[in-house]
Formats: sequence, structure tokens, C-alpha cells
Amino acid sequence: MIEELDRRFAMAFENSDQATVLEERYAINFIRVAELWESKQDFEEKGRKTKAGTILIACRLLERENLLRIVDDDREIRTTRKLDDLMLNYYLNDSRVVELRGLFEGGAGVNAQD
Repeated sequence: MIEELDRRFAMAFENSDQATVLEERYAINFIRVAELWESKQDFEEKGRKTKAGTILIACRLLERENLLRIVDDDREIRTTRKLDDLMLNYYLNDSRVVELRGLFEGGAGVNAQD
């Protein structure tokens, strides 16, 4: 996960013009988020302010919402029925897939009316 997030946050620096457009649209400072991510160490035993600790905190939040189960001493993440249903019936809806792909690919394909 760390490697994939590193790659995606690096793209925020490469495409700063698109990041600015998305920041205005979603009111999230993506470049600052990428800077904060880059400033973190990859891993430190019991470190909460590391990249691994940040991912674990996000997973714990999803676990509290009954969207994930974390097993095997925090080494395996499993989805719950609730998340599976949300993915199948909402996020994987054809129009939603186009919108989400657009977000991950730098804004192309995003619905102008949202």
C-alpha cells in the first residue's frame, strides 16, 4: 500500500495544475496532503506518524464503520459484507466507475454536474 500511495502522491507534484483544479472542486489541498505523506518515514516500530501507521489508522477507522476486518496481527485486511455491498451496488455502478476513474487518472471523465 505504501508503494502505491507513494506513486500516486508523487503524481500530485507532477500534475500540479490538475491538482489545483481538483482542490478547488473538492475543497481538499491535495498537494499539502502529498507533502505530508512524503515527510513521513515508511515504518517505525509502534510509530503512528509513519506511513504504515497512517494506513493502519485509516484501516481502523474503516474497521469501526464495519467496512473492514483487520486480522493476523494487523497484517491482513478483509472486507466485510457491508463494504462488498457498497462496492457492488454503488461504487461499481457504471457511471460511478467513470467518475472514480477520472479522479484517479487526473480529472478526465469526471462529471461536470457533480
